[in-house]
Amino acid sequence: MKNNLPVLMLMVTATVLITVGLARVADDSRKGEEVIQRLPASLDSLYPPVKPAPTYFLAMQDMARSFSGMASDIFENDLANARGNFKIFKKLYGDVAKMVSEWRSEEH
Repeated sequence: MKNNLPVLMLMVTATVLITVGLARVADDSRKGEEVIQRLPASLDSLYPPVKPAPTYFLAMQDMARSFSGMASDIFENDLANARGNFKIFKKLYGDVAKMVSEWRSEEH
């Protein structure tokens, strides 16, 4: 468990920073001032108590795992596995993009 503590702390810190970053949106009408908007209500259905586990968070972690695997494979010049991880990442990205209705674009 002690070996996993730094990794856990890094993941929690990254998650908080990403969440805060996503919550801040620049509003052109306010000339670059940052405004904080609430997260979409549909995210509530992807976390406890509605779901038994934090579904959206876990899906994002799966996506991050395949992305980092792809990067590692590229650095190791293992292009076959990099392509495999990219295919996994692409599928997961599409799945995660569909989870939050307010973030779907009209093009998809």
